[in-house]
Amino acid sequence: AEGTIYLALLKMNYKESYTHEITASDSEGTNLNSNDSNIPVINTGIVKSRALLPSATSRIPEAVIINLSDYHIKLLEKRYEINGEKAYYLSENFLICHTNIPPKKKLNILTRVINNISNKYDGADLKTKMDTKSALQKEYVDRKSFDVEEIGNKLFGKSPEKKSEFDEKMEQYDLQYDNFTVTNENTVKKLEKQFMVTDSGIEISIPMETYNKLANFEVQTDVTGKSTIIIRNIDNLVLK
Repeated sequence: AEGTIYLALLKMNYKESYTHEITASDSEGTNLNSNDSNIPVINTGIVKSRALLPSATSRIPEAVIINLSDYHIKLLEKRYEINGEKAYYLSENFLICHTNIPPKKKLNILTRVINNISNKYDGADLKTKMDTKSALQKEYVDRKSFDVEEIGNKLFGKSPEKKSEFDEKMEQYDLQYDNFTVTNENTVKKLEKQFMVTDSGIEISIPMETYNKLANFEVQTDVTGKSTIIIRNIDNLVLK
């Protein structure tokens, strides 16, 4: 609106590139226009710098426009990995603000937090991690919605340490008491499969329905922490 005052912040990330470096060294010489015979020698060279600002024609990757009347914010930002977890640093750590998060992003946040906690505390216990994902999918099938507080209780209620971290992470996104639905079924399709990648690059994708039938699927972990996956009752195998 006319007369409204805004504050704009442009975040320009340093880039790595080559630039000129100018140095001066003392040397004996003759200056025809001066009585001073100690004339510095100017040297120029090319050096690699890691702290150059982007060029004038570069696109600004992140920016903030703040309405100083009502403090509404328009935001352009990117995710960065911080302490092993990808997060929106600009809004979450610098501005300490939250947006109206769409259901798809809420689900991404929820599954990411659950996976990170499971990987952190369950380590090589593949079965426990897979059971956690199965429990999340079952919650959606039963309720057709995601009740964040109830999911936290169901998945981590028996572990105060896990539950505390879950609550803390969800509170960062102001989602700790959220209950949301996802209208696009394609958004929740990732919950319908257990997807694993071994350290040797083998990819395994198992429908959740198959995983939940314990007679068809089993994960064994030996004393060294190595896992063995057993799939039973295969009538036909097709190479794709």
